[in-house]
Amino acid sequence: MPTWTTAIHPTQVNFSNRTVRMVIRTAVGGQQIRIKLSNLCGTEKLLVKQARVAVQSTGPAIVPLTDRQLTFNAQTTVAIPPGASEISDPIDLTVPDLGRLTISLYIPNPTTLSSGQGVALQTTYLSPPGDFSQQAEMPVASTASAYYWVAEVLVARDKPAPVVVAFGDSITNGYGSTTGSYRSWPYLLNELLLSGNSTAAISVVNQGIGGNAILRPSNNDSFASNGLARFDRDALNHPAVSTVIFLEGINDIGSDPDADGKFVTAEELEAAAWQVILRCRMRHIQIIGGTLLPYQGAPYFRTAGELTRKAFNEWIRTSGSFDAVIDFEQALRDPQQPDRLLPAFDCGDHLHPSDAGYAAMARAAANVLARYIRP
Repeated sequence: MPTWTTAIHPTQVNFSNRTVRMVIRTAVGGQQIRIKLSNLCGTEKLLVKQARVAVQSTGPAIVPLTDRQLTFNAQTTVAIPPGASEISDPIDLTVPDLGRLTISLYIPNPTTLSSGQGVALQTTYLSPPGDFSQQAEMPVASTASAYYWVAEVLVARDKPAPVVVAFGDSITNGYGSTTGSYRSWPYLLNELLLSGNSTAAISVVNQGIGGNAILRPSNNDSFASNGLARFDRDALNHPAVSTVIFLEGINDIGSDPDADGKFVTAEELEAAAWQVILRCRMRHIQIIGGTLLPYQGAPYFRTAGELTRKAFNEWIRTSGSFDAVIDFEQALRDPQQPDRLLPAFDCGDHLHPSDAGYAAMARAAANVLARYIRP
């Protein structure tokens, strides 16, 4: 079952003869792990000469006794064709709930396009030339805030846990939260669920992409250009998924008009959301809708767009289409100015929440999941 995921999209890189060490945080723990590497967006074969996993110590340093070699069909080198992915052989490694792992990849050949997550909100460490994947304290030539080629971490547990996929845009991804602090609302939701006395372990995984829209093309994601195009891959095709939380649409509302000069309508968003709901029901997966946050003051705010947002939110709340609803708008809006985020919950751009705002989103989601998720 997945304990960590990221939504893969094209990410520009310029690697050759480098080691990349990435830090991820698990949702729930287990006794064995597998790592999924993706070349989904690649146009050439991806050669990974070395791949290793370990428990993080601090920064780029690992706990040496936890260092493990990853193999793929018993081989230490893997060549992944364009558009494909590879899942490693199982590795015995005890992983705690909310643990921090490093994944180190040595990439020997020049690479200019990566399949990854361009806004990781975590520090990724890039080595000088050479293979430093086995070093406990890897030398660092530069850093980035992105994930490269790592799509999923799977754990084996004595007792399986329900998997909740948070599907959305940059607000789900956690843009505006403090880098390195794990303050996105899906991360915080997992912490709340694991700390609750009445709730068994639940794995919440994040499939948010900055700029993503349900229907409209995304400026930084030409490969999976809208939510409907990627929904099956990113939301449904993970092992043991029981529930999807769907929070998208604000980028459609804020998008420029189409070639005919028309802006997206609430009815179009409702029809697209209904397609998402049908896909979940066909797989017996629970679908929870999230209302769109207020955005007055954001660069792409329009009065007509605000009417569309309110109409779409009203449909989410009252149509009965979703199995449950998380009213994120109500949790974060300013009571004195309901079309705006509460100042304490605003990261400053009037669109994305602050750390406190993401915490409020997590609390709202936890209150709903406590009633609807059954381990």
